[in-house]
Amino acid sequence: MIPFSNFRRSVRRGYFRVLRLFFYSGESKHKIALGAAYGMFWGLTPTVGLQSTVLIIMFTLGLFLSKITGGRFRYLEFNFPLAITLSWISNPFNAPVLYFGFYYLGALLMPGYEPLGFQEFIKLLSPLLNVGDVLGSLSNLSDYFINLGVMVVDLGVKIVYPLVMGSLVLAIPASIVAYLLALRMIDRFEQKKRKKVPLNYFNIHKT
Repeated sequence: MIPFSNFRRSVRRGYFRVLRLFFYSGESKHKIALGAAYGMFWGLTPTVGLQSTVLIIMFTLGLFLSKITGGRFRYLEFNFPLAITLSWISNPFNAPVLYFGFYYLGALLMPGYEPLGFQEFIKLLSPLLNVGDVLGSLSNLSDYFINLGVMVVDLGVKIVYPLVMGSLVLAIPASIVAYLLALRMIDRFEQKKRKKVPLNYFNIHKT
């Protein structure tokens, strides 16, 4: 049986090899870098399970606006596969830890909040997993919506607000860094290609 550490290392290596293919896809530098920025942004927001849908909408909207305006909005187009790949930096496996990190950072930054511990954080979210307790009896629809509304508002004050704040504090600068790093990687790749061309040319004409 393959050790879990080796398996995880192999998955990570494969993941970055795929990213390398996207960076060197031949598209414009802006498209590739914008794909990296969008992917990193949505990957660091509490939208696990929704990142792909949001990116599909953004990608389709960018293409549509560019087409109907004769290319005036082409700067909105981005490398969709790269964005999707990077957005899954957050996934169902690491979401609880990431969400707690977002929440904890937001609670530290926002006045009036004292961060909860991880177990308390999970416990506060646990009612969402118990449909019977949260929604109440379906025979009484008024109680159903009242209980649901109270729970959402309560979670919003205690968890959701600092969760969103903390995620944005990380996602915005991370997306800017991803854009700039993508541009740098593409420039380095193009420099390597330019260095190889004269050598190949010289070798061909030397014979």
